[in-house]
Amino acid sequence: MTKRIENEYLPDEVFPPGETLTEVLENAGMTQADLAERSGLSQKHINEIIKGKAELSEETALKLERVLGISAGFWNRLESAYQEYLVRKRDVERLSQQLEWLSPFPLKEMQKWGFVPKCDSQIELAQVTLTFFGIASPEQYQRPTESSYVRFRRQTLYQTNVDAVAVWLRRSERIAEKIRCEPYSAEKLKDTLPALRALTMLPADEFQPKLIALSAQCGIAVAFVPELPGTCLYGAARWLTPTKALVAVSLRGKKDDLFWHTFFHEIGHIYLHGKRELFLDDDKGEGSAEEDEADRFAQNLLIPAPQYRLFTTARKEFYAEDIERFAAKIGIAPGIVVGRLQHDRLMSWKFNNSLKKTLKWKEPTIK
Repeated sequence: MTKRIENEYLPDEVFPPGETLTEVLENAGMTQADLAERSGLSQKHINEIIKGKAELSEETALKLERVLGISAGFWNRLESAYQEYLVRKRDVERLSQQLEWLSPFPLKEMQKWGFVPKCDSQIELAQVTLTFFGIASPEQYQRPTESSYVRFRRQTLYQTNVDAVAVWLRRSERIAEKIRCEPYSAEKLKDTLPALRALTMLPADEFQPKLIALSAQCGIAVAFVPELPGTCLYGAARWLTPTKALVAVSLRGKKDDLFWHTFFHEIGHIYLHGKRELFLDDDKGEGSAEEDEADRFAQNLLIPAPQYRLFTTARKEFYAEDIERFAAKIGIAPGIVVGRLQHDRLMSWKFNNSLKKTLKWKEPTIK
């Protein structure tokens, strides 16, 4: 049986309190018949307690306290531990018949990133996976469906593992639970957007904690979650409570232009759209009206439309020096300008990629 309960030791086997009662009687030179006479319990009932066939009730524990001088609390604790052991044993037996439930999940990656601990057995892995999802048994697990979110963009070239998506989303929720946020304020978010945008100039190890802190002040928990195989996700946005939103981002693509567009795209969902939807954003084809609105929000925030228009109409070719000068003028990372030009097909995907930063960060440890 598993011992993976934080700050608690779970022995492999727990014996019924009847075994301890037998030892106490032997040490006291007392027979079961003597105990029955002194306690008012039947000899048959005492024998069933000793054999583990009958529970040791609180009333019986009090009688044993008076006859044997050992507190009722001691006997109650023995009985409670034994009953818990029996429940856990039955649970293990039941889980052993449900191990196929684990098969759709990216278990190796979940253990690699610390979503769940490494385990000695499939049973233990099933137990910690249930704890990860915060559910009591496989029956309570609910796979995401298209009705669960707004416009999950698809492309037949890729096949989505919806169970991997569920893992990714759950990890983001668990991270967000640990982030203390002020109540959401659209006005505060609007005022904070320039400071968030300015972070694009910083390396990841500097902007990551600042991004989390600034967003939390606006009521948004930002979760950095590694991409999992089969998810194809750049990011997601949802409301955890009426006053706390979640923005989850991966490192799909690993470049700063993709990351920052994703982040502000998800912020756009929070700022512009309703509180009931879950938005999942990937690279699989056409999106919904909400996706288009979030795209425009991110594009115009990162590179204001008037300035972008002037920059792009003033030249036919875009050299690195021009891009760096323009990016410095408007206060963003040059890689973001490169990505926008490439996206708008004003510049080949082959050019100026050296201006894009490759991002790395450590995924937070959640206990």
